[in-house]
Amino acid sequence: ALYHINAGTDDDSGPLESFVSFSIELSSFVDYAGNLSTPNTFSYNLLSNLGNLMGSKPYVRIGGNTQDYALYNASLKEAINGTYDANKSKDYPTTIYIGDSFFESYNTWPGVKFSHGFNLAKGAVGAEGWETLERTAALACKALSNDNLDAWEYGNEPNNYPTSAQGPTRPRGWSARDFANEWLNGTREINKQMRKHCPELADFGFMAPSYDDRVRNLNATQVWGYGLDKYRSVKWYSVHNYIDGATSPGVTLQGTLMNHSRTIRDVDEQVAEYKRIMSTNKGYAPLIFGETNSLYFQGKPGLSNSFGAALWGVDFNLYSASAGFKRVHMHQGTDYRYQAFQPIDTNKTCKGTKAPYYGSIGVA
Repeated sequence: ALYHINAGTDDDSGPLESFVSFSIELSSFVDYAGNLSTPNTFSYNLLSNLGNLMGSKPYVRIGGNTQDYALYNASLKEAINGTYDANKSKDYPTTIYIGDSFFESYNTWPGVKFSHGFNLAKGAVGAEGWETLERTAALACKALSNDNLDAWEYGNEPNNYPTSAQGPTRPRGWSARDFANEWLNGTREINKQMRKHCPELADFGFMAPSYDDRVRNLNATQVWGYGLDKYRSVKWYSVHNYIDGATSPGVTLQGTLMNHSRTIRDVDEQVAEYKRIMSTNKGYAPLIFGETNSLYFQGKPGLSNSFGAALWGVDFNLYSASAGFKRVHMHQGTDYRYQAFQPIDTNKTCKGTKAPYYGSIGVA
């Protein structure tokens, strides 16, 4: 395929700096980045390789499903404590507490800019969740006051909340207006905490709405119309996308990932919806993939970790750039099958680069 891509720095001229970027599952962040006493230099070297090719290091979003499970525990000595429930997910913990030292990881990769994901699923509906929002906003802003902040995020795939396979966090009748009101209330609180603790980061901007492409709950045009950007606080219009599911019937390397028409369909649908939303003149934000990869449910062995998947990544990223996406954050997690690299040795996966990383090198 031939792609026509104009490089530049404004909205009309093509992809922005660090087009090749990453999203890391919040529960895996410490594995990937380490801490101040033991930074993960392996991960940093791989990010630096991409930075050398692009002229700027990848931006890294910290979030995913586990950002909406994470609660704050001031007495926690370790960075994160996660409990797995195999009935909900075998790939990540679904009961999570983070402590103060979790935020050290934001200062182990010099030159990398981050977005931090706050918990909307629990943050907006209970005292413990709201306290987590207040306390972690202060900790996050201090950790990201070193010219290493890209944006904030409040909630991951909220259109999944009423139907989540890991357990619904909102009733079936939860509406687009309900979501918009909760999001606006929470982001006002985040900015309030910024003004109190890190005034230089006040009103820095959010990526939103962080929608999952597969679910049609909470009509995105309605949400935007209800004023999601009424305070001009949305810095990036962020959407998520997976070509298909790891457990979906009929998924193959040739017919699914290496099928260019599937990439065209997904990307073009996202762009068309984005244009409809922006045409309402209810605010404006450039379009990014805040989270994406090959097959949801963390990828499929033999497909998502193959060199065929690396070629899919090249095709997907370049077509996204030609269609108007400004940045693409490929999602990662410890032991995930579609990961670009495994940051540590575990009893499931050896530390090392994986095939999709070389796809990212090709795009960079």
